Amino acid sequence: MDESRRILKSRPTSLRLGSDLERRLRTLAELKGTSYQTLLKEFVLERIYEEEKRHGIL
Repeated sequence: MDESRRILKSRPTSLRLGSDLERRLRTLAELKGTSYQTLLKEFVLERIYEEEKRHGIL
């Protein structure tokens, strides 16, 4: 593995969110004291984990 792949642990991606969904996400993130990007990543990780369990991957 080359040096740049070991240092980079995540990759940027783009995702289009409706304005209402973004507003709701930002509101929740503010209540939790985090950024909306971090909260979104946590939500995605949680959901993927649940789906992997449901499908017997884990």
